Formats: sequence, structure tokens, C-alpha cells
Amino acid sequence: MFDGYGSLTTKSMTQQRRAANKVGSTVTFTSHMKVAIKKESFLANSKNKQRLIGMLRTKLEENSCTTLQANGDADVLIVKTAVAASQDKHTTLVGDDTDLIMLLLYYYDVTSNDLIFKPEA
Repeated sequence: MFDGYGSLTTKSMTQQRRAANKVGSTVTFTSHMKVAIKKESFLANSKNKQRLIGMLRTKLEENSCTTLQANGDADVLIVKTAVAASQDKHTTLVGDDTDLIMLLLYYYDVTSNDLIFKPEA
């Protein structure tokens, strides 16, 4: 699952604050080229991030991986997807974001199978 960077969302202010002192040029790149720019500069530009996410999604889907992209912050989509999966089977959600825990408390259905929250190693 990927955050979206194309429109204003609840996380827009946080994203803008993180990139406040960083200016990144828009880079026209393909999956076969080496980009000679520092990672921080590259990722400071939301268009670069969105294009990279699109390329990653394409490659993952070509290899039979399901991908989802939220319109904004992916936390709600992650939790709702985990809750939906727990309707059919035991599910583990791996993450470090405390927002995920709070959203799980809100969205979890007690009639579902086990849904375990596991912090990343």
C-alpha cells in the first residue's frame, strides 16, 4: 500500500513540513535509468514520489502482487484492508505507526478471526 501525493489530504501539512527546507527538481526518469541525484532531493518532490510509486506498483503487479494506493495517507486503507482480510482468515498487520493501532481499535470487528498487530523488527 502506498500513500498518495497528488492531492490535498489530512497528511498534506505533515508532508509539506517535512519537505520545508528541501527543494527537489522534477526528474523525468524511466525504470531503466540511473538517477544521479541525492535520494533526499529526489523524494522532496511529490511528482517524483508519485511517479516512483506508479513504477513500483506496475512492477509488483507484473509479479502477481496486489497493490493499493490511497488518495492520501494510507493508514486507513491499510487498516480497513487488514480488517477485511480478518473476516476470512487470521491476519497479521505489521507496522510501527501508532496511528495503525488506534485505527485498528476503531475498525476491528470482534466477530472476525484473529487480527494481530506486530511491530516491525
